[in-house]
Amino acid sequence: MSRIIPRNGSSALAQSMTAATARLRSRYQNFREVANKPGLKTLIIWSFPARLHLSASVVALLLVASDELSSVAAAGTVTGLFVLGQGASGPLRGRMIDRHNAATPLVVFSGIYGTGLTALAYLPLHSVSTLGFAAFATGLLCPPTTQAVRAKIGQLIPAEHRKQAFSLQSVVNELVLVSGPGLVAFAVLVHGPGLALAACGAVAVVGGTGLAAACVRVGVNYPPEIGEQQTSPRRLNAGVWALIGVVAVLIAAFTMVDLTLVLWSRATGNPELGGVLIAVWAIGSVIGGISGSTDTGTALLWTKVAGIAATTMPLAILWAVVDSPQTLVIAVILLINGYTIPTTLAALYSRISEFSGNSAGSAFGWQAAACTASGAAANTAGGVIFESVGAVGGASFAVACTTVAAVVLVLLELAGKGAAPGV
Repeated sequence: MSRIIPRNGSSALAQSMTAATARLRSRYQNFREVANKPGLKTLIIWSFPARLHLSASVVALLLVASDELSSVAAAGTVTGLFVLGQGASGPLRGRMIDRHNAATPLVVFSGIYGTGLTALAYLPLHSVSTLGFAAFATGLLCPPTTQAVRAKIGQLIPAEHRKQAFSLQSVVNELVLVSGPGLVAFAVLVHGPGLALAACGAVAVVGGTGLAAACVRVGVNYPPEIGEQQTSPRRLNAGVWALIGVVAVLIAAFTMVDLTLVLWSRATGNPELGGVLIAVWAIGSVIGGISGSTDTGTALLWTKVAGIAATTMPLAILWAVVDSPQTLVIAVILLINGYTIPTTLAALYSRISEFSGNSAGSAFGWQAAACTASGAAANTAGGVIFESVGAVGGASFAVACTTVAAVVLVLLELAGKGAAPGV
């Protein structure tokens, strides 16, 4: 009997290993199938330099304005106006992508925007009003790189592989968020904040022009003809608006977690810890994005968002019951939570692309504007919440936001307006 049990156990182990190997091989084949879609690599590669300025220019402008105005508070006002300009013109720039070719607005706006950033870096604008107005005007002329990338991926990739393609693109998003401040830090070290802001302008010009050339080369420069997609509405329907709202609410939650980590780290006397924890969170997102690009599962959208809520909740519980939680525990929670984010956003972007049809550029433009507003609101509320109830308040806010988003998606599914089964 003692010989039979090990033999059966070994057989079961061998079968499990064979099944696991088959699943890994299948996921790798899915990854290759999506990654090798003609033109996708070109768009995704050029989306990195084209969008790198987005995470770098705000930091560089803050440093330039701080030096110019000798006030961090005034510099914050200037950068706020800059971001407000970016968000305000987002829908219009997205509409240009829908109605005309993508290359022209990318090249033109990249050139003007790059010139504007260089002017902000070196022109003697010594008051909040003049520097703030110039920053707002420059933000209005931000090139439509985000709208172009997402709209053109949706145009290029069939619906059955769109979610995996957006997961790959989410990896670039995380690299942009991490690399942008690093670019600024290097430029400041070399020759100060002015060079950093001018470098952001140069990167915007090179990246925008390269993305424009990529759209032409791949064959998605012009919008698809009517009938090329299943639905091609010129006006966004209620389901698309609801999905845009869900993304905006999720961005508010992520912004709140981000801010809470920074404020909590400062409050504990280890301000550098915030950057480390945010980097761990980003690593989780990169892993999740790569994994999501191999996933062909059909989980419902609301379950994905509920997964984000469930993995955020331990942060709130930890800060509620432990005065000084272990950094390692927080890092593990963030790693797991970050893993759940890219596939969820990819599924949402895929749905927005599918249901907005030929108006995908406008949809992603409105989404950018909504996310700018929700992120700004979360930043504004974050300080007040932290001062009132501490880190547990920020984490609880994030849990509430993600829970609301999940409920909205359940209602959408029941109403049949966008979050249908089989994401």
